[in-house]
Amino acid sequence: MFKGYLILFLIAHVIGDFYIQNSKMAEKKMESIKWVLLHIFCHWIVMLLIYLPIMSWKFLIGVTLTAILHCFVDIAKYILYKNKKIEITQIKDRNLFFIDQIIHMIILIGISYCFARYSLQPVITKNSLQP
Repeated sequence: MFKGYLILFLIAHVIGDFYIQNSKMAEKKMESIKWVLLHIFCHWIVMLLIYLPIMSWKFLIGVTLTAILHCFVDIAKYILYKNKKIEITQIKDRNLFFIDQIIHMIILIGISYCFARYSLQPVITKNSLQP
């Protein structure tokens, strides 16, 4: 089940971070916290839609926890960019992007592991669909 949960989270992450978030939103996220929060809200909605077929209260909590952790990472990045003492060069920007994505992946792996480890069962299973 771990792989299945992780795949769903990765699909949601890619859609939320690279398809829903356009270049305007990515630029604005570094200028205003409201854009960071809008991005997180969109990301949360995408995860809910991806997990909708197997949704339960436990999954809702897990998806929401994932969005909150994503928010912490993005707010930390926002604060770093807003700090005028640090010059963000193209190389630093690239490195921050990769660090950001690695942290997101660690979070997704951790939440997926918890889902699998603690036997969170989806509402719809193969057995429940058979007559």
